[in-house]
Amino acid sequence: MRAGVIAYCLIVVAITMGFLAGGRCYFAVFVNNELRPYFNQSGMESNSNHAQEVHAFLAISAVLLWLLCLATILKVSIQNIHFYCSRLVVIADSFIIGVLAALTLSHALDWGKYFDIAEGLNHLARNCQSLVGMSIANMVMMSIAISIAIFSFDYD
Repeated sequence: MRAGVIAYCLIVVAITMGFLAGGRCYFAVFVNNELRPYFNQSGMESNSNHAQEVHAFLAISAVLLWLLCLATILKVSIQNIHFYCSRLVVIADSFIIGVLAALTLSHALDWGKYFDIAEGLNHLARNCQSLVGMSIANMVMMSIAISIAIFSFDYD
């Protein structure tokens, strides 16, 4: 019974990580193609540098999320598979993704406030607010992944 519940939770987590990875890819493209050029044209070099950092954060976390998603699906699909140090890997990757989401969140909040005040930039404000929401969801999801990895005894 407990193994079925853990497998179900892992499947839900894997699907959610896949969606989060897709969102991270979308926002990485948004930051690189819309925010960086805007900041460069406006002479806002520090924000342009922050946008470049956030682009890297989003790309790295998207790759890590896809890897976690695939590893989780493999773990649930193949009963006899044993990933060496899989608990440690899940915890470390989830922690790294959570930290990257927090760093992204701080910049996205600042940009959202800036674009809310600016006239005619509603689409940038909406995307920054969506990036804030996705970063919060990412941190919550990684907390759940860490909890599952720590408290599931039969999860190698």
